[in-house]
Amino acid sequence: AIAQTHFDMTSSKAGMIVSCSGAFGVFCLLSMRSIEKYFSDIQLIAGGMAVMGLGIGVLVPIEDQFDAPGWQYMLAIFLIYGIGYPIGHTAVIGIFSKSKFRLAHPFGKWLLPRPI
Repeated sequence: AIAQTHFDMTSSKAGMIVSCSGAFGVFCLLSMRSIEKYFSDIQLIAGGMAVMGLGIGVLVPIEDQFDAPGWQYMLAIFLIYGIGYPIGHTAVIGIFSKSKFRLAHPFGKWLLPRPI
């Protein structure tokens, strides 16, 4: 709805922008193993949140009475759905599963049946 009201786009054009950004997001997801070689999980989470914040910040100066340029919408959606969300949230899931495994692993040995 925001693409139609503020950017004078059709729903099909806005959907194409979102889907192309999502496709790039899938590429980011599939390359997480190589990205993690250079950055820690905390850096990825902070970077993903920063990129998402930048994408939201691009949309802040929109005024109601004027049509905003279409590149502003494309940039915001790409930053949010193409880069920030996939990297940041995948790192959150990764760090959660790593911490969950570290917490559960020592206690899991105690629960195994032992011969008497």
